[in-house]
Amino acid sequence: EPSKHAHNTALQRPIPPSEFGQTIAHNKMIHAMIDISDGLHVDLTRLCTRSGVGARIDPKSLPASSVLYNNKKALAYQTAFGEDYEYLFTANPKSETLLRRLAARQKVTIHKIGKILDAEQNITLDDTSWPSPLFSHFKESK
Repeated sequence: EPSKHAHNTALQRPIPPSEFGQTIAHNKMIHAMIDISDGLHVDLTRLCTRSGVGARIDPKSLPASSVLYNNKKALAYQTAFGEDYEYLFTANPKSETLLRRLAARQKVTIHKIGKILDAEQNITLDDTSWPSPLFSHFKESK
């Protein structure tokens, strides 16, 4: 399990990239955006369903905190946990350089984690299956 200290710090004192999100949305630099509050898999599914597209995600490109190093559930924490206080957005690949410059100016790190696919495609994770959710806002804890 990840360090409780590192996890609690992010949960209790999140620093969401609100200004960056507003800037890229206002300037129409993105196609779609959602905050990741229920985990990457759940919120990516919502974004893709609403947009009528599929996605293929490269798990090696997902950002990972050092507390996940050698953790057997690392992928589950990266994709199925929630309360990340980050944005998931889609944009034209031609906008990547501009988006990275803007992010750097606002001291935000962005990660290219996958590719949007045509509507008939699924939402997949390269070379593996999606881990089971570790968190749900609406399920009772056992």
